[in-house]
Amino acid sequence: MGNKFGKRAAHDFLQLAASIVKSKHQVLTRDAQARFYFQQFKFNFAAPDAVALRMKGNGIEWIDAFDMRYMTGALPRRKRNQLLAEIAFGATFFRNYWVIVEKRGALASSIAKDARFLELHSVGIAEVDLAKPDKVDILLKPELSPLPDRQGQAIREVMGQGIPDFVEF
Repeated sequence: MGNKFGKRAAHDFLQLAASIVKSKHQVLTRDAQARFYFQQFKFNFAAPDAVALRMKGNGIEWIDAFDMRYMTGALPRRKRNQLLAEIAFGATFFRNYWVIVEKRGALASSIAKDARFLELHSVGIAEVDLAKPDKVDILLKPELSPLPDRQGQAIREVMGQGIPDFVEF
């Protein structure tokens, strides 16, 4: 029974967080023209829940990823290190890699502190309060391009899958 409840809570978080991020994605990407897609694209080496992208001509200028992580509390060291490794690797495929967590204690602050220490300059950390869907608290802003920079791979993968609302004239 507990596992079923946990899966339901994780699903509910993902849906609500996606709705909040969708409403705020232009603030997070700093681009009013960015298009938001939830669970639309699959990537070979990363698994963000959503992306925002900026079109340029007949292609994509950049893609930002949104990794919505449902976590119920403090993470043991091994799980935290695994999470940081996934974030660090996934971030190399996108202009910005946002980790979105539910506002709960110091969890997001701890992840942001670790990301700063590891110099994950293209990673952003934000909290959402599911009781206040009009607000996103940014704890860490992305500052630089990813290193190594594998953005071209993600762009090729999205272009290969097709962009549903992209119309060429």
